[in-house]
Amino acid sequence: MIGKRILVVEDEPALREFLSLIIEETGARVMAVETATEGIRQLDKQPWAAVVTDVRTPGPFDGWDLAWMAYEQCPCLPVIVMSGGYSKVDMPLPPTAAFIGKPWSIDDMICLLMRCTTADQGTC
Repeated sequence: MIGKRILVVEDEPALREFLSLIIEETGARVMAVETATEGIRQLDKQPWAAVVTDVRTPGPFDGWDLAWMAYEQCPCLPVIVMSGGYSKVDMPLPPTAAFIGKPWSIDDMICLLMRCTTADQGTC
């Protein structure tokens, strides 16, 4: 994933840092923010290869909202939605989004991210 830009949205500082580090180890460049609102603001700032977001973040928007706004702005942008309290059937996701439950393994997260960023953008 060398050089790919990944936007990480996670409100828990330790998990945000950990997720950023494991993604950076693949050669990707990471921007990490605390809320879905901040993530939404970043969508049109750079060409992102993918967005990884938690469902629950502080503020008026959540990860489900971020996934749909990303899809509306860039229909081919893969979004990985993660949660420990929800399942993928709790809310519909755009066709370019994938769900991963917490706790996830490093291998599962990186495999999913690599699959999403190398697929035909839209088959995440």
